[in-house]
Amino acid sequence: MTNYIYDDARIYDILFGEPISQKDFEFYSTLINPYGEPILELACETGRITIPLAQNNFKIHGLDNSLAMINQAKEKAKKTLVSIQWHLEDMRNFF
Repeated sequence: MTNYIYDDARIYDILFGEPISQKDFEFYSTLINPYGEPILELACETGRITIPLAQNNFKIHGLDNSLAMINQAKEKAKKTLVSIQWHLEDMRNFF
């Protein structure tokens, strides 16, 4: 059975693609600061968290196992002129 939410990244973005809030950004920043960079976001989907972090000068990589999600994330990142390395991988096998 097909799960269109994840197969069509445009639908995913309509449902869940709102940018992170300032409160969420502060939460993620707090998690990152003790460990440093670079950051690897697993299941980055369409870059909802990845892109704002990169826009705030965090060095970050995004990993997802969906080509549709990675392609949508790349398109969104292009519009913001941020540099993010995207990885099409299954996180269970990524090391």
